[in-house]
Amino acid sequence: MNLSELPRWPPRPPDAHKGSMGRALLIAGSRGMAGAASLSAEAALRTGAGYLVAAVPGNLALALSIRVPAAVLALQGDDRRESLEAGDWPALQAEFHRADAVAIGPGLGLRPATQAFFAAALADMMAAAKPLVIDADGLNLLAMLGFGKQPNSVSDARLPTNTVLSPHPGEAARILAWPHGEAVQQDRDRAAKELVNRTGACIVLKGAPTLVAAPNRKTWINSSGNPGLATAGSGDVLTGILAGLLARGLSSWDAARLAVFVHGRSADLAAAELGEEAMLASDLARFLAPAIAECCSNSFPA
Repeated sequence: MNLSELPRWPPRPPDAHKGSMGRALLIAGSRGMAGAASLSAEAALRTGAGYLVAAVPGNLALALSIRVPAAVLALQGDDRRESLEAGDWPALQAEFHRADAVAIGPGLGLRPATQAFFAAALADMMAAAKPLVIDADGLNLLAMLGFGKQPNSVSDARLPTNTVLSPHPGEAARILAWPHGEAVQQDRDRAAKELVNRTGACIVLKGAPTLVAAPNRKTWINSSGNPGLATAGSGDVLTGILAGLLARGLSSWDAARLAVFVHGRSADLAAAELGEEAMLASDLARFLAPAIAECCSNSFPA
């Protein structure tokens, strides 16, 4: 990767206010998975989104309020509710239409009620063609719907071009109906291109190195990052960065490349201080600030 080809970090105007810096909607979480939602929410805010609404089941209210106090919570159900359900989607319509970008998937779970919720949400998201990130359980739910298993599957449906899918090899294999993640690893470039062909989306195929592929684009190979990223929650941080950059108006292609690079760069900075072995996903969110500062000043180490 040539750093000169990296998209510029979006500037923050002198008269900026939270309403002008982009509004992101994060749909995430289920019982036991508050961390996934909180990591994504914090990363979106640190990326500069002016406003972050987290749509989560009521069971996660306390955890999100403590971990990410700047997030606005759109709670679904009371404190006994463990996951999102189909009946929740109508209640989120207003937030969906106000949002500049949406991220769905981290920690969402695969309960039957959540499957129904995801199917209803996806139909409206595809119709609205709003900038969208699908990750983690969102990708598993997409695969369960049969999306991408064959070219022109799901009644020839294709995702809007401003959609970003960010699978690891196992999730990519499920969408493609390949036998296992190792099949993806054996030919990562082919897998990324096949995902583009079958879904129409911008693809972030996570791994070493992470690849970014999109319709009518040459596959982009990331140069930042280290093995310390192999820790639970690191992908949730990337989801938040993607959502924040999309909310700020970047195209899916530019947002994906910039998000992947700064995510890896934050891991490099964390590893330099903490070592790769002891890194946590929460450290990535903490080191986003200096990584973003490098991007803003275009001052990268040799």
